[in-house]
Amino acid sequence: MKKIILTTAVTLASLPTYSMLAIDDAELSNIEGRAGITIESQLHDTTTIGEVSYTDSDGDGLRHTDSAGIYLSDISIGASSSKSTIDVLNDGTLNINISDIMQGDVWVRDIAMGDANTSFGAVGITNFNYDAAGSYNLRLSPFSPKNDGIKQAALIFDIDMASSSFDFTYVDEAEFSLLGERELFNGNTISYTTQFTDFKALATTVYADDSITDDGRQWIRMDLGSITGSTRLENISFGSVTDGIAATSQVLGSAGFSGIDIDDSSFIALSGHAGSGLVGVDLKVAAKANLDNFYFETNGNRVNFANIAIDTDARGVNGDSNIPFNISMDTVNNGFRKGLQFAISDVSGLSATVRDMSVSQGAGARDIFGSIGIENINFNGGTAEMYVIGRAGSGNTGIETGFSLPDGTTLDFTINDFEYESDLPDAERVADKGGEVRATIEINDFFVGQTIDVVKLEDSEGAALKMTFTGMEGSFDVTNFSAGTRAGSFGRIVVDGMQLRRGYLIVDAIGQ
Repeated sequence: MKKIILTTAVTLASLPTYSMLAIDDAELSNIEGRAGITIESQLHDTTTIGEVSYTDSDGDGLRHTDSAGIYLSDISIGASSSKSTIDVLNDGTLNINISDIMQGDVWVRDIAMGDANTSFGAVGITNFNYDAAGSYNLRLSPFSPKNDGIKQAALIFDIDMASSSFDFTYVDEAEFSLLGERELFNGNTISYTTQFTDFKALATTVYADDSITDDGRQWIRMDLGSITGSTRLENISFGSVTDGIAATSQVLGSAGFSGIDIDDSSFIALSGHAGSGLVGVDLKVAAKANLDNFYFETNGNRVNFANIAIDTDARGVNGDSNIPFNISMDTVNNGFRKGLQFAISDVSGLSATVRDMSVSQGAGARDIFGSIGIENINFNGGTAEMYVIGRAGSGNTGIETGFSLPDGTTLDFTINDFEYESDLPDAERVADKGGEVRATIEINDFFVGQTIDVVKLEDSEGAALKMTFTGMEGSFDVTNFSAGTRAGSFGRIVVDGMQLRRGYLIVDAIGQ
C-alpha cells in the first residue's frame, strides 16, 4: 500500500493547477458517489530509496554507530501503474481495490544485519506478470475481536493472485554497475519463477490486541483467513555473473504446494520488547493447518509429501486449544558477531505429520511408500536458540547459522507404511495392511552450527549451494521403541556425547 500511495501522490503532484468554482447545494445533490471513485496512477520513471532500517536505538532520535539493526539499502522500483477503486460502504468500511497492476522491477541491492556494512546479499523481484483476473482488496473496517459488541478498527486483506507470476533472484557477493539502470555486474545467484494458480488469501485481519499477554502490552495481531490455490517455484537455479556476463544457469528443479486449509483459530502477533540491553521484537504464533501436497520435481520425476498436518499446540481436546508459542528476535552487533538472534519458547505440544510420502511422474499416479510423524514436541519450559550471523563485511563467505534445543526436549516419532481407503485426511485405515515404528525421544545438549554460501564450482561448472557444518553435538534417549501393530517395547537406546567436528554438503544441479 505504501507504494500505491506514493505513486498516486506523485501523479497528482504532476497535474496542472486550475482555479476551482463553488458548487451550490442543488447541483451537489445531483452528484452520486455511491460507486466510489477510481484512481489510475502511474510512475513514469524509476523510484529510488537510499536506506530503510530497523535498529535497537534507545529512542533519542540519533543513529548510533554501534546500533544493531536490519538495513535495506539501494532500493529501486521500476516504472509502474495501477488502478484503485475507493468506496465507503454502508457499515462505514473504507474499501480499496487495486487492480490492473503493471509492476516494474524491484531491487534491494544490499541487505545487511548487525551493522550497515555486514552484507547478506541482494534480492530482486522482477518480471512481474499480473493476471487481469486478480486483485488486491483492502478494507478499513469496524471489527469486534471478542464478539462482545465493542468495535475497533481493523485492516482486512483479500488477495487474489489468480495466475500471476514473478521472478525472484538472490545474489551473493553482489556488485552492481554505477551507470544507467545499475545492472548486476558480479555475483553468484539463486533464482526461480513463482507461478500462482487460482491462489487466494482472503479475510486476513490485522488489528491491535492487548489480551494476548497479561503485561498490558499492545500486540499487532494478524488472524489468518482462508488460503486456497496452488503455488509453484519453477526452475530453481544456481548461476553466476562475472564482469556483466551471466553464465548459463544450472536448473536444480521445481517445487510447489497445493490445497492449503488453515483453521480460523490461527494467528500471528507482533510486539516490541526491551530488557538486558536489547530492544527487539516478540512473535506469537498459533497455527493449525493442512496441506494437500508439497512436492519437489526434477526432470519430470516428483517426490510428494501429501496430507500434511501442522498443529503448534495439540494439548487441548482434539487439539482445539491452539495456544501460541513465542519467538523473540533481537539484532546483534558486538563487534565480531553481527546479525540476528532468536529465542523460541512456550513449545509444549507442536506436531507435524505427513500422511503419504510418494514418488510419481509429474502429477500422475503415485507410488506411496509410507508416512512420518513428529508429534508432541515439548521444550518442557526451556528455550531453543537460533542465530543468523554475517561472516564478513562484503558477504564473501556467506552467513553462519546455529540452532540449539533446551535440555529435556521430548517428542514422539512414528513412521509407517499403512494403507488407507482413500487419500482423504480422515480416511479409515485398511486392516492388517502395513506396519509402524514408534519411539519417544528425549534430547539433551543438542547444537548444530553451519555456514551457508553460494559458491562458484571449479572448471567453470557453474555455481552451487555449499553448507559447511562447523559442529554438531547432542545426546539422545530413545524409549518406548516398538514396531509392528502389537503393543510392547523393544527396549531403550541411549546415544550420549555425539560430536561431529566438521564436514560439508554441496547442493548442485546436474548438467543437462
